[in-house]
Amino acid sequence: MAKALRVKFQPPLAITLLILGFFVFVPMISAFEYSIRTPLTGGYGWTHYIWAVTEEDFFHYILRSMWLAGVTVLITLFVLVPTLTWLHLSGSKVRGVIDGLSLLPLVIPVVAFAVGAQISFPEFVQNTVLELPFLYFVLALPYAYRSLDIGLNSIPLKTITEAARSAGANWWRTIIAVIVPVIRGSVMATIALTFALSLGEYTLTVLLHWDTFPTRQHSWGNRNFNDVFDNSIPNFDNYHAICSRTFYAREKVMSSKSLTLRNISKRFGNVNALDNFNLEVGVGELVALLGPSGCGKTTALRVVAGLEHQDSGTVLVADQNISDVPAHKRNMGMVFQAYSLFPNLTVEENVAFGLQMRKVNKH
Repeated sequence: MAKALRVKFQPPLAITLLILGFFVFVPMISAFEYSIRTPLTGGYGWTHYIWAVTEEDFFHYILRSMWLAGVTVLITLFVLVPTLTWLHLSGSKVRGVIDGLSLLPLVIPVVAFAVGAQISFPEFVQNTVLELPFLYFVLALPYAYRSLDIGLNSIPLKTITEAARSAGANWWRTIIAVIVPVIRGSVMATIALTFALSLGEYTLTVLLHWDTFPTRQHSWGNRNFNDVFDNSIPNFDNYHAICSRTFYAREKVMSSKSLTLRNISKRFGNVNALDNFNLEVGVGELVALLGPSGCGKTTALRVVAGLEHQDSGTVLVADQNISDVPAHKRNMGMVFQAYSLFPNLTVEENVAFGLQMRKVNKH
């Protein structure tokens, strides 16, 4: 057991962590050490912190910076979470364009950005401090975007979303019960990063002549002959492998109703996955789709379940056209090759998920 728990020493990893720790922690420790110096008396003390906290408007500007950072976080969540979730689920070709746009704030000088924003904003926006959260959002965009994107890349988001849909959850329930809990860690990291960057932003704020905690911190330092408090607080600046073998449907649908696929065609770019595919499954029949990889077995099942929409053709259940019925209303499901378990749920909750979505009585 001890051998199993023993971590093998990896020199490259150790060296990387050591260098990372040096660049992250040494500046923070140095800044803190400098902030507690007392040049007039020698040695160290908390004089500058006490002096700053006792400033008359200290808490006013602390709260102002915090709520501005909070508004920036809300804007970030409203814009980035739906956008990145959609990009990961859809596999859209505009992904590269959006990735590139998210990096633009890194190549635009802050001075040019501040002047351009001030000129382009309507006058009523320029006259309110609420212009700052929108500008903070743009400055934090490259970092917040990458943070959330990396987190989402580590999650089989598309697979578990499709599993929830095929289990009977509509899009709203899928977002609330599956997507939000699964990406919560990534979202929290993005919130922390955006809040920290916004809270410590100084250059843009002073260029636009607004007062927040960082700018007031500088003013207080200028009023004090020690002129050290402006550096006293460390700055936050410084599948989808699916080849399903079995198709299931709820008893009330399939045990008494037939299934018909009529002239189903589906293309993915230049690949013709299904070409006028026809199939009839009678009541009580057990049917297996056999064929080599890429012949369209999974595509046919996904069309039946409503996870893919055919380019042409019709899906019928008991002679009723369900081609445009969304997946969560078809009462059909797929057993995925990938387990598609929801990591935020227990074993019991995973098993019960489909039943709850279909409102099956517990008794």
